[in-house]
Amino acid sequence: MNLTLYKTTNADNVINKVKTDDYAVVINLKKDTNWLNPEILLASIAGVDFKDYNYCHLDVVNKLYFIRSIEAMGNRISKLICECDYLETYKADILASNAAFRKQVEPGDYGSIDLENTGRDTIANYESDNSLIVANTIILSTIGVS
Repeated sequence: MNLTLYKTTNADNVINKVKTDDYAVVINLKKDTNWLNPEILLASIAGVDFKDYNYCHLDVVNKLYFIRSIEAMGNRISKLICECDYLETYKADILASNAAFRKQVEPGDYGSIDLENTGRDTIANYESDNSLIVANTIILSTIGVS
């Protein structure tokens, strides 16, 4: 199977990452490899410093990975600790999806507002005629959507 190493300067939460300086290595992985967070052992290669790379691709499973750390195992062996990049691995499905992604607007957020999502909320406050007892008191709050 082929492991292709890359360099990228894009943030983790970016789709369509720019990958540069690719370097392909033929590897053999054990049958019980964790495909979501693989640990890949590589022998030293003259002129190649694995610490220069922070991203990789395994062709057998067609997944892209962040290289989170590289450990020296001694005897010129390095272990790449990888984590699946779900956004890049499944970007075709994500970009082809017909979905509206929404989140709670927080101070400092910005963006356009459409007719479906005006940004206006109707809030009703109900006041009780009872006062709280000075003790361990629980306040239950509910939010309803009509």
